[in-house]
Amino acid sequence: MNERANTVETPITDGRVSEAVIHAISRVNGVDPLELDSPLYDTIDPDALDRLFQPTPTAARDIKSSVSFTVAGCEVTITDNRVVAAKRLSPVDT
Repeated sequence: MNERANTVETPITDGRVSEAVIHAISRVNGVDPLELDSPLYDTIDPDALDRLFQPTPTAARDIKSSVSFTVAGCEVTITDNRVVAAKRLSPVDT
């Protein structure tokens, strides 16, 4: 895997949000998920992230929310509609 993109958006249809984050970061950096330089848990608690974005019984939410953080040279944003966006940062941004 060596194709790189500046930004990757990934809907989370099933599985763990933390896994979708790892896959988005690996796609942006053009590496296999197992070859990432920075483990996700060095930046944010993957279990807490998964709990925060667990599907709710109803689609309606009173509060719109998102979480953003920087890991492995990427800015990652997860929205409450269960989309992960990973954007590769330039060396000046990191």
